[in-house]
Amino acid sequence: MSIAFIHDRLAMATLLFGAICVAWGLLNYLRKQPVTSGYWGALVILQILAVVQTVVGLLVFAGGGSGGLLRPIVHGLYGATLLLSLPAAYIYSGGKDTRNENMVYALVCLWLVFITERAISTGQEGVAPALSWLLSLL
Repeated sequence: MSIAFIHDRLAMATLLFGAICVAWGLLNYLRKQPVTSGYWGALVILQILAVVQTVVGLLVFAGGGSGGLLRPIVHGLYGATLLLSLPAAYIYSGGKDTRNENMVYALVCLWLVFITERAISTGQEGVAPALSWLLSLL
């Protein structure tokens, strides 16, 4: 199993887990609940996935695996955005856990799903392969 394969599978896990976090945040918001401890934990797991994904991506890049990337600079910028978005949302919300923060985190997670999909599509040939795969599940 190559590092590039692990990087690819982590990207798919990040995409799917981000979609779960979107639904969870919206559900909490519609139920008029504050940010629950379980949702905080899910957001932390999503951030850990982003960190691990970035580290593995850097290992792939350092090992010379970037030769197959269609747009390596854009791919790296998407990775940096993935890494920084949740901490930025936390700073923006001031760490509060009211009902409205559920919507903030759900929207940020939706952004992360989009960014992850774009990163996957710049890392592979074809148009929106991850989104096509995700929609095929529905």
